[in-house]
Amino acid sequence: MGLKLELNKLLVVVLGSTLLACSVHVERAALPADWQGVSSQQLAVSGYGDWARLRGQPLRIGDYVTGKLDYSLWATAPTISRSSVSSGDDGIQLGSVDDDNDSGYGFSLYRADVALAAVRCRQYRRGRGWYLRVADEGSQQALELQGDERFVAGLSCSAEGLTQGWLPWQLELRATSRQPFAGLIHRGGSALAVVGSRQGLSVELPETVSIAIRDGGHSVAMLDLLNGGALHLHPQLQQELEPAVVAAAMALLLANDPLAED
Repeated sequence: MGLKLELNKLLVVVLGSTLLACSVHVERAALPADWQGVSSQQLAVSGYGDWARLRGQPLRIGDYVTGKLDYSLWATAPTISRSSVSSGDDGIQLGSVDDDNDSGYGFSLYRADVALAAVRCRQYRRGRGWYLRVADEGSQQALELQGDERFVAGLSCSAEGLTQGWLPWQLELRATSRQPFAGLIHRGGSALAVVGSRQGLSVELPETVSIAIRDGGHSVAMLDLLNGGALHLHPQLQQELEPAVVAAAMALLLANDPLAED
């Protein structure tokens, strides 16, 4: 009896240690592949997440902060319609599900108490899928299978400069086929590429884990969406591009991940 108790304790310790190690390991985003051997600068993020929004906390990235925030959570009231195509006495039901979300938000971007820009964003997600439901009348249980027929999401943001020197800025992103956002940051006459990823340090997750920002063929910034968020900057990022990159990171932190389930 004593040996069995000790073995059970040992099993609990081993399982607990394994789960802890896995959670720590999973909750890290992989830095871009072209950053090997590079010591990036990390800007801490605070005020990220729905609870922070509900408490009225400003979003901060390093010494950048949001001022007035006009924000809506689409996940509180998604428009979902469900229709049955066929249903029989055998408990088998085939139907379709439509998911339609659309909302806007905006914020002012400050650095060292200086207003840089007023950013306005619109986000949407359109989805249509099928479902097959097989009910077991005896146990009142049902098995349901689901699949996608169509999926598209988008995020579009523009900024009005509030200080001299702020160049025209626009963020245009799309997501299709259950893939993370990808698109461009337009700044003046140039553009930076934005590429989302579901790849963690060792595993692929169902939601967006990180978003890389690329200038030409090189990654200049990476937004880590795990563990409260962090923005990593490559040492070769041009100083004048930093506010534009931070504005994009702010917009993405405030947006709904199109891959997240409501």
